[in-house]
Amino acid sequence: MSTRGRPRISVDKLGYEGRRKRRQRDNNITEDYATATVPESRRYTDDEQRESSSPDAERHEALVQARVKNKLAQRASRRKKRIRADREESDRQQVRLYNHPLRYCLRERWHKAANSKSKPKSSSHFAIMGRLGDHILGAQAASCTLPERDYVLTDLDGFDEYLERDWVVHPEIIVLRDDRLFSKESRRVTSNDLIKSLPTDSIINFQDFGLPSEQIYRALPTPKFQRRWASSNGQIVDKPMNLLNMSSSNYEITPPPLLNRCSLLHKATRAVKVDALARKTNAGLDLVGKPTTTDARMDADLESCLQFQICSQAGAISGWHMDSTAPITWATLERNDDHEGAEDTIKYWAVVLVPDECLPSALEAFGEQGPEWEPPREWIRIISLIPGDYLIMPPGTIHAPISPTNCFFRGGMCWDSRIFLTHTLPMWKFIMAHRDKASNEDHPKQAANILNKVAGIIRLSPADFNLSSEKDIDDAIRDCQWLADASMPCECIGSCHDVGAEHCRCQAGNFVCLQYCPCSCSNK
Repeated sequence: MSTRGRPRISVDKLGYEGRRKRRQRDNNITEDYATATVPESRRYTDDEQRESSSPDAERHEALVQARVKNKLAQRASRRKKRIRADREESDRQQVRLYNHPLRYCLRERWHKAANSKSKPKSSSHFAIMGRLGDHILGAQAASCTLPERDYVLTDLDGFDEYLERDWVVHPEIIVLRDDRLFSKESRRVTSNDLIKSLPTDSIINFQDFGLPSEQIYRALPTPKFQRRWASSNGQIVDKPMNLLNMSSSNYEITPPPLLNRCSLLHKATRAVKVDALARKTNAGLDLVGKPTTTDARMDADLESCLQFQICSQAGAISGWHMDSTAPITWATLERNDDHEGAEDTIKYWAVVLVPDECLPSALEAFGEQGPEWEPPREWIRIISLIPGDYLIMPPGTIHAPISPTNCFFRGGMCWDSRIFLTHTLPMWKFIMAHRDKASNEDHPKQAANILNKVAGIIRLSPADFNLSSEKDIDDAIRDCQWLADASMPCECIGSCHDVGAEHCRCQAGNFVCLQYCPCSCSNK
């Protein structure tokens, strides 16, 4: 048989080293056999010897963990220093943006409109709201530095930590800045792209600030609307347009911490949609996970609040208001053009920060005067937003957005079960008691149905709402049911018992009459 390499050497010719290796090999074979037949007492001794080395392994593991912990601490320290520097720079930026020439230009246009000899111009919504805007823009810029910050500036990691700890105790306004929120360029949208993409055969509903306040809502065919929008060339005009309730994009741009920790509204809305589909197909729970139909969307109109888009021309302003249903509202400002600078698009977001001791009287005045309320200027702060900023407002924040440039916002709303009973419900009750003044939105028709779903969630998962005793659970459910009663949308004409959809407003709108409906209706 042929072999590779050098020819084998006989045992006689092996040197000392060869004999040593052979003896070592034989000893290994013997030791392996002996290990298999060693007495049990001997094996215990060997185990004890092996265990004697475990302290070394534990010390090594502890050393590794200490190194990891040290690296994390160093990283956190660097991040803390960076955020502190970012906040200091942000304060300087807030002052710079608030003192932008557009602010003074806007106030000048408001003054001219209010003092115009032309009655249509002096009585226009632009002139009337300009008086309020002039009062607001006489306040001071917001700050994000301690000890008395007006809002929290943070990144995604800090936002998640804040939601986990401080948010539940004392929710504050947050401005989120993090490039990771837009990892794909395709998610960026400009206002110019939005206006150009409007369907040419559609009718556009909007607010026309050139009209009297009671006639502000109007509609135009898309081509006419687009021509009027383009005619301003992005400059402040006396007849700005404001587009509300626009359908949202397909991209999910909700900050992940909100998706993970504030999902109550999503859960309740989903439950209402499942019920709506079940009524239409009699398929019951098998419908979970199927595509949404038009009927289901109509049955869960509050779902439209989950994501929204708002676009306004330079010069537009909204009076003081709270968002309907007292949600957590978030919104991000987009650019107007792909080639503009970082600070070419600006949004002034005015908020009222009321001292605790003045809150009852402030809410009373706001509830009576609504959008035209003029709080003391020392309570007003202006947060200047630029493209990429995410603004997050806690429930019941009184705010008044102002557009010194064209502004396109994408945003949404959510509920946090941890503060739903302590913040959302009380503010929602206030809005319902002053619904004609406190909010500029129509009350969702399906709010009652969704509140009933929330009551069921409270019963199933009381710990999510920080509830433990049966009394607290019953009280919370009773509050939800009271608010559901107050939110009843049914407006049936006369008695609609056993009649067709043409006689029942709820049925015609594809809404189910609630159990509170005063009519004995088959649409239940």
